[in-house]
Amino acid sequence: MHIPNWLAMGVGQIDDLIENKLLGREPKIPLEGIKMAQRPMYVNSQKAVEELGFPQSPVNEALYHAIQWFRDKGYY
Repeated sequence: MHIPNWLAMGVGQIDDLIENKLLGREPKIPLEGIKMAQRPMYVNSQKAVEELGFPQSPVNEALYHAIQWFRDKGYY
């Protein structure tokens, strides 16, 4: 789902006004997070594989293990 940048920033600013400025709480939608999400970010794990022997696994296997971990810890 794509949310336009202008909409995300507007909602974030309203959230910041209500949560942070009026109620003194941490905003649920931090403006810094919105700004970071607007930037293209690319990740390549090749260096970790080559230098650290970082194990690689198929996405479905990694998701299975992640879900199992959350269940074991009582989060899911």
